[in-house]
Amino acid sequence: MKKRPSDEQIFSILCQAEAGVSTGEIYLKHIISDTTFHSCAVNLAAKKYRLKSPEENNACLRKLLTEAILDTEAIHVALSRKF
Repeated sequence: MKKRPSDEQIFSILCQAEAGVSTGEIYLKHIISDTTFHSCAVNLAAKKYRLKSPEENNACLRKLLTEAILDTEAIHVALSRKF
């Protein structure tokens, strides 16, 4: 069983396809099937546009919430002072 192409190989293959090399030549040169070629193209596109992980989103939201709470408390302290 043959190993899956590395990300560098996938990038090279897709660059060749964008440069105008026929897919038949690419399949023969890199010994891959058309299914492998298209699944690699889809996977690479998904990696480019992947959203942040839920953990990263949660951390960002926690930070924003903490800043909002601190701002609110600072306003309450400032308004409660008697001049």
